[in-house]
Amino acid sequence: MNIKTFSLFLIPNSGWFKVLSERLDSIGVLTVLDAMALELLVGAYIEWRRHRDVIEQEGESYKTTSADGSVMIRPHPQVAMMADAWKRICRMQAEFGMTPASRSKVNVNEAETIDPFAALLSKRED
Repeated sequence: MNIKTFSLFLIPNSGWFKVLSERLDSIGVLTVLDAMALELLVGAYIEWRRHRDVIEQEGESYKTTSADGSVMIRPHPQVAMMADAWKRICRMQAEFGMTPASRSKVNVNEAETIDPFAALLSKRED
């Protein structure tokens, strides 16, 4: 698989698309048909990271005052958005065999290891 085939799907400024596509291609998982699925995975990961950064800065919860004057602690809205992105990441990782449990279910084209000496001898026998 030529990684340039995926160039139309590169997500600007992420770098993750290139990294994951190269890693998955090296184990023989990717085909041209996988570009959109990989883009969805990378997009969900970028979204998750963005939400995580906000939560790290602002915290997982915030205080608000109700109409009667009592203070309530509410979850930060981005906690739910981060959890949603995480679910999508996990689903897509399983599709590509990127978790230990799912790796055995994905067909991986093992890279052929060719012994140069054996290849030379086989040519000589022909």
